[in-house]
Amino acid sequence: MSDLLYANMFRRLVSKTGGVEAACATVSALLGHEISKGTISRIQNGFAAVPMIYVYALEDATGDYRFTKLRVKEVEDRVAAKEGPSITRLAGEVGKEAGEAVNALILAAETGDPKAMAEARVEVEEMLHAGETALSTIEKLKA
Repeated sequence: MSDLLYANMFRRLVSKTGGVEAACATVSALLGHEISKGTISRIQNGFAAVPMIYVYALEDATGDYRFTKLRVKEVEDRVAAKEGPSITRLAGEVGKEAGEAVNALILAAETGDPKAMAEARVEVEEMLHAGETALSTIEKLKA
């Protein structure tokens, strides 16, 4: 996944935590030392890598486990790649991601909320990733 996608996902976690100051307090509590607002700002704007320990703290605080779910999906994809392609599994994944993207797009269209727009972008990225994986697998099976 792209660094920009990770930055957008992190920005969503920061927002759900209550903003930059709340995110700093949450991460600092886990680490046992202060982190600056500038650090959180750089990360959420894509100017620094997203430290997973920060993600874990914010996911636990918000109950939004988007990074963890993405990581699980990436690992499952690697395992599935070793086991061989499954058109049925890919169809299910594309359908799931497409449904989530449609729901997020409708919410964004109805509300016009920037947070909903960012969420829709993440969901569409995930849908596109699932579609690209399916296309790649189909091409491999045709050969």
